[in-house]
Amino acid sequence: MSFSVVWTQQGAIKRFCGHLSSDEFLAAHHQITESDRLDSTIRYVISDFTAVLSESVDDDALEKYGFERCGVARYLPNVRGALIANTATTLGLCERIMSPKYR
Repeated sequence: MSFSVVWTQQGAIKRFCGHLSSDEFLAAHHQITESDRLDSTIRYVISDFTAVLSESVDDDALEKYGFERCGVARYLPNVRGALIANTATTLGLCERIMSPKYR
């Protein structure tokens, strides 16, 4: 598994490393959205891609992620997200995640 989820009192941090596949990208998202900890007290979800060396997250995964993220936002409108990138590869992934196509 190339990700871990760390919960804090006010949110969650998804940390990715190595090669990131579509399945792992969605599994990290689902680990948060399917958790009992996801409630009205959560304030943020941070996605840290700084240890990702390569990625193969496809458009289908990004579309599913965007659809699910919009659903969660309707029920938890105060939750904020942050994406952390430090290379051209991870910056490109973050730009694709934030694309209006998947929002």
